Amino acid sequence: SEGDVFRVVKGVTTYRTDDNLAKQEISAVLIIDAISKELRQVLESKFLGRAFTATTANEVITTVGTVLGKYAESGALIGNPPYRNITVNVTNDAIYVSYEAHPATVANYIFVAQVFTPAFEW
Repeated sequence: SEGDVFRVVKGVTTYRTDDNLAKQEISAVLIIDAISKELRQVLESKFLGRAFTATTANEVITTVGTVLGKYAESGALIGNPPYRNITVNVTNDAIYVSYEAHPATVANYIFVAQVFTPAFEW
């Protein structure tokens, strides 16, 4: 017996528009938030206030791939591939970045089926 211990077995958000676990599971949302924060910080520090060149878009793509690759190596992004379709558009004074990524979700439950019989019946 575990006594009077509460165990959280599933962390859910209030998102119920569809069955997208990346938006329903708190663990996945935490991964998304971490990636978003780090990506924003890295991109701002490398490109904000810097003059555009002919290679800016490719440099941004490389930077985004590096950040996402780090999360894929750690297991926070999964799938084959764990991220894809990085696109960058440089327009006037703005850089627009888009990509798809697949955050890991966790096992929330373990179901075990057991059958016990007396040993003398084997």
